Amino acid sequence: MINQNMNRKIILHSFAWKMLERAVTLGSGLAVQIILARILMPQDFGSLAILVAVINYASVFVQGGLSAAVVQKKELDKTDISTLMILSQGIALIFYILLYMLAPVISRYYGLPILVSALRVMSLMLFLQAYNAVQTALYIRDMQFQKIFLRSVIAGPVSGAIGILLAWRGFGLWSLVIYQLCNTGLLVMMMWIDLKYRPGFAFSWKKAKAIYSFSGKILCSNLVSGLGDTIRTMAIGKTYTSAQLAYYDKAYTYSLYSVQIINASAGGVLLPAFSAKQEAQSAIKAMARRSVSLLAYFVFPVLAGIAASAESLVKVLLTEKWLPCVPYLMIFCVLRAFGTAVITDKQVYTALGRSDILLYFEIGSLALNLMFLCFSIRIGLMAAAAGAVFAEFFASLILVFVSSRLYGYSIRERFEDLIHPLAGSAVLFAAVYAAGSLPVQEWIKLGLQGCIGVTVYAVCSIAGKDKNFTYVCAVLKKKNLHKQQEAFYD
Repeated sequence: MINQNMNRKIILHSFAWKMLERAVTLGSGLAVQIILARILMPQDFGSLAILVAVINYASVFVQGGLSAAVVQKKELDKTDISTLMILSQGIALIFYILLYMLAPVISRYYGLPILVSALRVMSLMLFLQAYNAVQTALYIRDMQFQKIFLRSVIAGPVSGAIGILLAWRGFGLWSLVIYQLCNTGLLVMMMWIDLKYRPGFAFSWKKAKAIYSFSGKILCSNLVSGLGDTIRTMAIGKTYTSAQLAYYDKAYTYSLYSVQIINASAGGVLLPAFSAKQEAQSAIKAMARRSVSLLAYFVFPVLAGIAASAESLVKVLLTEKWLPCVPYLMIFCVLRAFGTAVITDKQVYTALGRSDILLYFEIGSLALNLMFLCFSIRIGLMAAAAGAVFAEFFASLILVFVSSRLYGYSIRERFEDLIHPLAGSAVLFAAVYAAGSLPVQEWIKLGLQGCIGVTVYAVCSIAGKDKNFTYVCAVLKKKNLHKQQEAFYD
């Protein structure tokens, strides 16, 4: 049994590696997407959005919540791993055949002939994602975030270079499809080299039933969760042009990139950390409070800064042909803030084995999203974006109430944990937005807005005596670090 001090060191060390991996993965991915967006036309990305919506939803069936099951299961042997791998590959084959047959139907529905061959090729992602999900979960279970980092460092830039080269050569949508396939394919190839995490061929129906009894609820939860985004993308693609879908989808994706480095890092590390303490509710609550506060401290100002400088960002990074996505980017930053406030709760539920709560939550969230979508999509695309934000707000509010009952994280305590980051981010937004009227070149303006935002937020943290700021300073200086680590969990 590892002592508590060692646990803290492992968790903090793992978080650092996970965050570095996410930064490299998303950073290189964002750089590639920016270059591709400058070369290709919005219509190409609109077609890609339809492909990704279909394949991502199919991949939910393939992965089936296996990642969380692998991490959460207390005893896991090689037969468990090989059983999961065989089943997931079998399900991938079924869905590949299904999508292969449906490709002409989907193509006719959107009036885009290229979708037939593109969907059939890109559906090969299902086999790669099935393998990647189980192997990555094994790394997370063993806190091997260095290995995840190393494979990401190679796969992202190499696949990105291939995609950019093809785009430059005029391959259009195909450059995006091949880029996606190469990225996941390289990850799988590098994991196969690691003999310790290479699955065998043993199979056990008994073990399959045991694991799927847990992951089944997560599967249903993910199916319901993904259905909202899939329906929204496909509805917008049918109601509006491919270019309009691209503006909407690009803003939605970039707003996700802005928070995913921190949120995904925390999520990957918090699940095994919470799982290790699943018998001690008071310890979980203390960890959850500090996690919520720290996540908000880093994510809220990033979202506020992106929203305030959205026009300059788009002009500098994507060129003026993407300016129509600016208002969507601003509004989706609000949506991401609501999601950040409750992401820790979802990890707690999974660690406690209460995946049923996530399922009920996702069903309610889907109902809210569909209700707002039905009323808003005919009004306009901006109304549809606003509807998504309102749905996220009410869904997050419900989750806050559930957490107050389940493990005692009261609404008052959450307000106390969020108020300082929220207030500082509001001041940051006002300052950065005002700087947007400076009569200078866009790239200079963007740099000034960044400097102003960091300075203003730091001043607000010091003036408001934010505990998160104190903790971050202690980590950076390595001064009274042990005391601050105690505060992190107590």
